[in-house]
Amino acid sequence: PALAEALVRLLERTDDSDSPLDRSPWDEFAEALAPTVALPERIGPYRIERELGSGGMGRVFLAVEETADFSRRLALKVIDRPLADGESIRRFRDELRILSLLEHPGIARFLHGGRSPEGIWHLALEYVDGVDLLTWAAEHELDRDARIRLFLAVLEPVRYAHERGVVHRDLKPRHLLI
Repeated sequence: PALAEALVRLLERTDDSDSPLDRSPWDEFAEALAPTVALPERIGPYRIERELGSGGMGRVFLAVEETADFSRRLALKVIDRPLADGESIRRFRDELRILSLLEHPGIARFLHGGRSPEGIWHLALEYVDGVDLLTWAAEHELDRDARIRLFLAVLEPVRYAHERGVVHRDLKPRHLLI
């Protein structure tokens, strides 16, 4: 009952521009988590265009895969922290293996992964040109019912992954793009 009451209070604040549902608890740590490694020009066959985001293990870049026969834009996640240990690399390799098994329209498609010739662990994914969930909801001025319908739509790919034994462990609104 206490959890239900707390949820009702949060849902009643959907029109509040300072709702805890509309901000990341990590924003205040952004400066401390900022990478200290310079933006590379290339990683393997991928030309880096710009940084899309960063986290505890590495960064995600908008990149272009360039070969003699084709060129395509993609999201490239890399481990680029100087203190990446064996456990971090093991978890990253697990992520490669897991993503290679998932095929769902609500999950960015796995394209390639491994270690580049420069020794950088990377994961190439379909690039989703969108905005994060909370930004989209705010820009479209969604009311409570519309936000709940959107949330239910997000649950479909999560259900798909869970049925395959995959738990995201870092699922948050800024990782959900529309």
